[in-house]
Amino acid sequence: MASFPDGPRSSAAACAVGDTAYVLFGRRAAKTQFMHDCWAYHPATDQWTERTPCPGHGRVKPVAVPVGGRVYTGLGYTDTTYVHMEHTLYQDSLYLRDWWCYDPASDSWTPKAHAPFQGTDACVAFAYDDEVYVGLGYGALRPFGREWWRYSPAHDSWTQLDDFPGASRSAATLCADGERVWTGTGFNTYNLKDWWEYRPATGSWRELRSMPDRGRVNATALCLGGRVLVTAGRAFHGPQTGGGVIGEVLEYDPGSDTWYSAGELPGGARENAIAFTIGSCGYIGLGEDDDALLGDLWRCSPH
Repeated sequence: MASFPDGPRSSAAACAVGDTAYVLFGRRAAKTQFMHDCWAYHPATDQWTERTPCPGHGRVKPVAVPVGGRVYTGLGYTDTTYVHMEHTLYQDSLYLRDWWCYDPASDSWTPKAHAPFQGTDACVAFAYDDEVYVGLGYGALRPFGREWWRYSPAHDSWTQLDDFPGASRSAATLCADGERVWTGTGFNTYNLKDWWEYRPATGSWRELRSMPDRGRVNATALCLGGRVLVTAGRAFHGPQTGGGVIGEVLEYDPGSDTWYSAGELPGGARENAIAFTIGSCGYIGLGEDDDALLGDLWRCSPH
């Protein structure tokens, strides 16, 4: 599909509202190029349109979730102000807690209640029953998280839920089919490869069969036509022990609790990519490999 018009971009957030996808934030190149822009992608015409940027900081690894025709987005990490400071990973102020509502109809932004938790970098998030669920992030004071939170747009308020029962982590991946949520992988000083099902209606967790590889960080997942696809990411090992970016697509079958190899990403291995679904098609793109940032976008049509 048409490449991202602003050039290569990594660690952005994306979600779809109706028949349009929105790509927000991310890193364009150096640490001083953390972006706060907003772009709309129109699959019907395969065209991109720049929209009004977010008034907040530029950032990497935020979340973006659609609820009620609007996009709720924010969190993430920024270091543009502190680029010359040492040990920026331990500066709590760089882990952003601001929360925004973007209205595509009016192309306008509204600030919302800040997140009350510390692990706001590289979280996972999804929407259910007109509410946003967020968790499993990284923070300076709490490097790897198990916290699970729910945001209510109707009340502009956050509620802490029971912790995720697995190992604490950040940079996990997640996808959902409207009733079930699948999440796993990520990092906690080593790659994780466990896989979990969450039912937001009951707040219940169930551990599933682990992924057949050695785990991955910064992966991407899609739930597409009843199929669960996990791809991209990085095997956090040295180059002599199988480390590097990943291009293999793994498919998880919820009915049999089984994993299958489903080929390779046609655009090549990468991490920190974006993914979204519109209609019956899924889209994956952007991100970075070991050499450069990427700006391509690919459409996946289920058979």
